[in-house]
Amino acid sequence: MGYIVGAVLVAVMAFFAGRIFSAGRGARIRDKRLQEQLAPLLEKLNSKEPVTVSEIFQPARQIEVRYFLFHLLREKGRDDLIPTNFSFKVDQAQAALAYWLMHPNEMGDPPEKIEHLQELTRDLKGEPVQFHLFRYRMPEEHWAAEDGWRLGIVGPMKSDISAYAEPIPAFSRQGDIEGQVDVEALAEAYLEKLG
Repeated sequence: MGYIVGAVLVAVMAFFAGRIFSAGRGARIRDKRLQEQLAPLLEKLNSKEPVTVSEIFQPARQIEVRYFLFHLLREKGRDDLIPTNFSFKVDQAQAALAYWLMHPNEMGDPPEKIEHLQELTRDLKGEPVQFHLFRYRMPEEHWAAEDGWRLGIVGPMKSDISAYAEPIPAFSRQGDIEGQVDVEALAEAYLEKLG
């Protein structure tokens, strides 16, 4: 009996260790992909060459790049280069969802199109915070494209935090397909997870 319990415990621990390793490895893969895409710009930043806001603007227009890029700029103390056009909460939330979807354990790619559905304000641990609900569609060649529009939620976002100052959680479940899941129900399910 003791061997069975021991074997089950080892299996459970191996499962969780694998998930943790897989998530970290996936994040490194996603970030390496973005670093390669931004290589010329990152070289200029790392060598302390002059960089203008207009040089940042072009890659920042790509929602999947924006979140990663702006966090790098903050990390390097170059907040002055973050274009104000993308500093609205909806833009930040959209970028966070696209970045999260690129993780190999999620969709592995950015969405082809992403649209804001609504903003919700909820009380979380005694503090009002915002959540943004989106619908997104994957590119035609992606395995999830046949599902059409999927739903995603981003938050909690505090209203008093500067743009891209801290990581913003994003979430989308496999079965969250528009028309099959109520947007409010998705938000409530997410809030329950946050406790």
